[in-house]
Amino acid sequence: MKAQRNLFKWLGMAFLFATFISFTFLLPPAFAQEESLETETPTPSETLLSPEATPEPLEIPEIESESSFRSFSLQSITKLGGDWAAQVNISDTVSESLKPQVAADEFGNLHIVWRETVNGNQEVFYTWIGVDKTTQSLPVNVSNSPSFHSHAPQIVVDSTGIAHIVWQETDSDHGDDYEIHYSNCQTTGNEEDGYISSCSTNPTILSNGDACGSFVGDWKSTDPSIGIDGNDNLMVAWMSFEPNNRLYTMFSLWSAFGTPPANRTGCNLATGSYYYPVVAGDSNGDFHLLRMNASTSIFYSKYSGGSWSANQTLGTGWLPVIHVDVNNKLHAAWWNTNAPPKYRSKESTSSTWSSTENVFTSTICAELRPYP
Repeated sequence: MKAQRNLFKWLGMAFLFATFISFTFLLPPAFAQEESLETETPTPSETLLSPEATPEPLEIPEIESESSFRSFSLQSITKLGGDWAAQVNISDTVSESLKPQVAADEFGNLHIVWRETVNGNQEVFYTWIGVDKTTQSLPVNVSNSPSFHSHAPQIVVDSTGIAHIVWQETDSDHGDDYEIHYSNCQTTGNEEDGYISSCSTNPTILSNGDACGSFVGDWKSTDPSIGIDGNDNLMVAWMSFEPNNRLYTMFSLWSAFGTPPANRTGCNLATGSYYYPVVAGDSNGDFHLLRMNASTSIFYSKYSGGSWSANQTLGTGWLPVIHVDVNNKLHAAWWNTNAPPKYRSKESTSSTWSSTENVFTSTICAELRPYP
């Protein structure tokens, strides 16, 4: 049993480390100033400040302007362990294909999304790769919004093999405004006739509804994360920039086989501003949230029975990631400035986390750059 636990631990760490690389080296941080966390307990109501200028995010600029990065295409591999398979060009375009995300279904098929540049505009694309890792459906434009930019796609797959995708997209309400969009995609066919992926033609905007605070009007919603639990319920969490010196964590919750809510489900109202929420579901029907604040503290909260638990502080760093394995064990990790990335784990029903570990020992980021 000890060997098995160690195996799951290292598999979880490998998954989280791979996610770190995709976030960190394409998205170097530039931290803005924010207030410190005042308390770590969620409250049903708060005394809020009068509306002021919308707080600025902790911006993480994209490395896309250098000449060496003018052309990208996505590549795929078969599986971890053993020999790597030959690379396959999934997007197969002359444009930039960036920020891929992948999810595997219960049958072993892969579902992949990425951001594709089409006529100077950013769109979200999806494709399906069969169990043999050689059969692929033609990529589909999921966002299909030629007048707006679509960014930051995320994906999960339900028990029937349907892919559920979220992303942020600009709109025309006012400058620098984003909404959170959702769509789903299904692949049908056979080896003889081929496989075809189709996606819903009218993506749902999830970031409608009342603000988390007292503000009335439009606000900016960015950086969505999507999770799925063992009952095929979906949760999407994102940042809400409201003009009252607060950055809230909004979320929507619904069945993967139902209709997405027209308005957001709720807010995590822990005092303070929080950035870059990431969410994952477990087989018990609970959801687990990691996020950071402007003081680069990493916080954990659990959604169970219709409410959020109080924040737990896991450490210091930024850009957290979280994964729940098949045994309902949580694997949390985050990057630590000028130090190795950190890792902690716990059972989903426990309140006790493991001691903090270094994912690796090097502190020299240049040694890990995935480009010359």
